[in-house]
Amino acid sequence: MNRQLLLRRLNVCTYRLNNKYIPIDKPLAKIAELTAILPALGLFFLWHYFESFGISYFLYFNITDAIAVLYENLMLVVFIGVVLSPGLIALLLPDFLKKHKGLTKLSIVIIGIMIITGIGVFIDLYKFATIIKLIFLAIAAISGYIYFFESRNLGFWMLLALTFIYMYAIATQEAKYMMREKPKFNIVLKQHSEKPILKSNDTDKYFIFKTSNYYFIKDDNLNLIYAYSISTDEMTSFTPEK
Repeated sequence: MNRQLLLRRLNVCTYRLNNKYIPIDKPLAKIAELTAILPALGLFFLWHYFESFGISYFLYFNITDAIAVLYENLMLVVFIGVVLSPGLIALLLPDFLKKHKGLTKLSIVIIGIMIITGIGVFIDLYKFATIIKLIFLAIAAISGYIYFFESRNLGFWMLLALTFIYMYAIATQEAKYMMREKPKFNIVLKQHSEKPILKSNDTDKYFIFKTSNYYFIKDDNLNLIYAYSISTDEMTSFTPEK
């Protein structure tokens, strides 16, 4: 390929990227869907996390737990968004100051790269295998391209499916971490004050999870899981399902 032809093609690409970005589809209202979807993401995380320990979470279901765990896992995403926001503002401001008041395709591409980079940093914190990270990033990039340049509906549902897969993956990682590290510390409930439900020097018991209404403690020696109610005097124990 001669130099002039290469330069001509580069000029064409630059021209296309500098064109105004026009969405393929008109934006659709997603507020109603997200209102139902966001708690469902948290519920999906809790369901799989508890299933990893052989606990049927739906016996202890509370919608506030689903929302709380969702926000807990999204706080780092919010932090990364705040870190990236100065660069995004600097990138978007010139476009909005122009008369056409719209984004160029180049701006969309750069924004996409920044978002994918942020996702990569976020995923890396959970120590997934390299192949898993690459698959997540590739699907996220393809979904983002489809959302911006092909079909917003299809791109939205692809990103949503990826989010559910991601919640499944981090629930698996966190459950494995708890089983491996077996965290323990002093937990005393008012109605069980004569005996802590967990002590930092326990050799057989360890902490699993705390919901809005229950503490879950695992006893490896007896192969029992204890569910202590925070609001009542009730304590139940059962053998985890295999």
